[in-house]
Amino acid sequence: MRTFGGEKMMKEIKAYALAKRIKTIRLDVRVQNRPAIVLYERCGYHYVDTVDLGLNLPGLKWFRLFGLILSKS
Repeated sequence: MRTFGGEKMMKEIKAYALAKRIKTIRLDVRVQNRPAIVLYERCGYHYVDTVDLGLNLPGLKWFRLFGLILSKS
């Protein structure tokens, strides 16, 4: 599966967050977006939960939440 620069983008996001001393990154993704889910898992993000974000739009009910802890302090 090709990511079309997805992994590079995720590395840049992590580097930016580290430089800004951000402690965690959270990503919300539609449950149907399998390529993004695979990318996030490959980049070290961990599944947190599946939730309804209350957007009230067709096809946008359920989202998987992923997180990456950058610093524990």
